This record gives sequence, structure tokens and C-alpha cells, in this order.
Amino acid sequence: MKTRKIYRFLLATLFFGFITACTKTEMRTNKLVKQGRWMVTELEIGTNSISVLPKWNLPTEPLDNQYATGMWTHADGSQVDFKWKFDQYDGTFTFIVDPALSPDSSEKAYVQCNNLAGTYTVLTDKKKLFEFESNSTNGYGTLPVYIKIEPL
Repeated sequence: MKTRKIYRFLLATLFFGFITACTKTEMRTNKLVKQGRWMVTELEIGTNSISVLPKWNLPTEPLDNQYATGMWTHADGSQVDFKWKFDQYDGTFTFIVDPALSPDSSEKAYVQCNNLAGTYTVLTDKKKLFEFESNSTNGYGTLPVYIKIEPL
């Protein structure tokens, strides 16, 4: 009888734990949004290291696997709104430029963000460090693109 009570208690605890646990997507999203402002500290396209590095401001969380809006700031000060999200099922980070939010496609921020937009594999997700890699971006096709971001 006592064993049954212990078994029920453990089962109830496990069930409650599963219900309240965050998914990897939620944890990654929370890390990004909590820091809010990020600096791209490394950007490599193919074998080239890029020295003109943007900053990201990610003030909002996506709702139910939808995209959230962020601000991409180019080194020259130009800015563009972009949309981003994590996908829990395949461990990816995706961002895109939303032309409806950023109609001026001649700004350097727009060009840089649009060229780098795509779906990235998450290599590292720590509180103060994220690393992403992609072989399918808008502007660079199958060239490998590596992005490392750290909080400002």
C-alpha cells in the first residue's frame, strides 16, 4: 500500500515536470530576449572573415512558433527590422527581412541582413554566446556562413 502511494507521488511529480518544462526553443528564445541587445562578434562567409559587424536588438519573443521582430543595425548606423525564430524540432535559428516593415532596400543594413537571411543550425547556445552556421542563405547560396553573437 505504501509503495503504491510512493509510486503515485512519483508519477504525479514526473507528469507535472513534463507539463511545466520549457522546450529547447523556449529556453533559447528566453536567453536571446533576456539579453536583448547582441553584437555579432564573428562573421565568416566561406573562407572570408567580415569586419563590418552588425548589432541585433531582440526585444520581443515569438508567439507559438511565429516570428518575432528585431532590429538589425549596420556598422554605418543604418537599421532594418527583421523577423526571427527558433525551431525546436530541427534545432535551427531562422531570420528574414520583412519588406513590409523595411521598404528601403538600398540601406546597407537591409542589404547585409537580407544577404545573410536564412536558416541556421544552432552550434552553441549559452547564456552569453550563440553560434550559428548555414549553407543556405539568401545572398550567399551554399557558401558556409558562420555567425557568433555575444551580448552588448
